[in-house]
Amino acid sequence: MGSRRALFVLPIDQAGGAERVLATAAEVLGRRPGWRVEIIALGQCGKPFLGGACSAAALTLLKGSGRAGSEWRLLPRLVGQRFDLVVSSHIRINAFLALARRMRLLRCGRLVSRESTVLGERYGRWRMVAYRVLYRCYGAQDLIVAQTDHMARKLAEVLAAPIARKLVVAANPIDRARIAAMADEQLAEEERAALRSRPHIAWCGRLIAIKQPLLALACLTAARRQSGRDLALAMIGSGPLEADLRRQAAALGLEERIRFFGQRANPFPIIKACAFGLVTSRREGFPNVLLEMMVCGIPRIVTTRCAGALDTLDGVSVVDGFDAEALAAALLAEGTHSECAVRYAEALSRRGPERFVEVLLGS
Repeated sequence: MGSRRALFVLPIDQAGGAERVLATAAEVLGRRPGWRVEIIALGQCGKPFLGGACSAAALTLLKGSGRAGSEWRLLPRLVGQRFDLVVSSHIRINAFLALARRMRLLRCGRLVSRESTVLGERYGRWRMVAYRVLYRCYGAQDLIVAQTDHMARKLAEVLAAPIARKLVVAANPIDRARIAAMADEQLAEEERAALRSRPHIAWCGRLIAIKQPLLALACLTAARRQSGRDLALAMIGSGPLEADLRRQAAALGLEERIRFFGQRANPFPIIKACAFGLVTSRREGFPNVLLEMMVCGIPRIVTTRCAGALDTLDGVSVVDGFDAEALAAALLAEGTHSECAVRYAEALSRRGPERFVEVLLGS
């Protein structure tokens, strides 16, 4: 019996949430006997991620930025091929592959689309008009995966009823062994010394408005005042708000207490070295960084209520609203490291990557 073929398609080679989820699934499936797994990214960014994350999968990086319209460059890699499983994330690629299958340009035994975020809560009316057109292209999928019950409900509102019946909820997977191994990698001595010098709050994500990194600065200020401790902030990520953040840090007199680590293919050694974890997003599909912080063993993790299913993360404190004082108080609440470790382990055990792959396969 010949090997079965799986194709995973992503818009860009970067260490974002959707990319980490599909990379984890591709790696797990690629380790299974009898499977040959390929990944195609439609574009590249400055800090490659997929090559180091998917040793069990063949990787193809197309030139360009992966922006709208780049989906058509998939056609030469689809026509004349036959796949047992095709998996994608991001609405543009999901819609394109559904259309390609309907037009018999894509031949596959099973087509699965993963929804990346709750678009109706993240974008305005006119952009949603375009997204609704793309959702009308859905239908040829065998399965549409939502990350949370909330996401599934919102997606069902914009899909035709027969297509909405293909929706399932599957929690994002987390490869604990791989992340734990990566977290043990050594940082540069200067970075290790800086993180050891005082307790740090880890914040990780793109420096964009919807993730509210300025709220993290306000939370640091509030936590320093409430506790009287010399706390600092480790910001991991890059984006258009970095210059504003640096100016605000200077205005607050916190230049020496806010360290910008930039985008990292492996942020986990930094996260592991921090005493606190913080997510300040206004809206997320699901913040995978919370799971990664849990694996890294951060004793105290706090998040805004930016997604559904957050209350299933035992040991993580969820704060309603976007108030820096409330977030700081939650960060400083008492709790032991051992208690959190036990609760993290229970929550993470329900998010094994093998279980997620079984959902993709329909097993």
